Amino acid sequence: MGIFVFELGKVPDEIDASNLLELFLHAFRADTEEDLEILEKLGVPEMNEMITAYREITTSPDYVDLERKRVMSRLDEGQALSNARRKGFAEGEESANSKWQVERKSMADEIARLRAQLGE
Repeated sequence: MGIFVFELGKVPDEIDASNLLELFLHAFRADTEEDLEILEKLGVPEMNEMITAYREITTSPDYVDLERKRVMSRLDEGQALSNARRKGFAEGEESANSKWQVERKSMADEIARLRAQLGE
């Protein structure tokens, strides 16, 4: 038994139609439909079957709904982080202002005490 790790960034740009492993790595690395079309034009039956299955899956209503939910959750997460950041800034300002008010009152009390000691 063994574990193989492939770095998709290191897969050669030239496509060797006789190397099935390399073809699958190119398929996993594909970012666009054009990348898949290049692989499809090679006419390798296994690749065509894989690309057809991929297209069927990505156009199925379940996948489309799942993808929509994923996008919405990312938007919701971003909005939640933004709101938390705003709330945190507001709470920080409020905290700083209340501490400043306490310090100001403490200083005023100290000045009043010192003046009382000096008899002013």
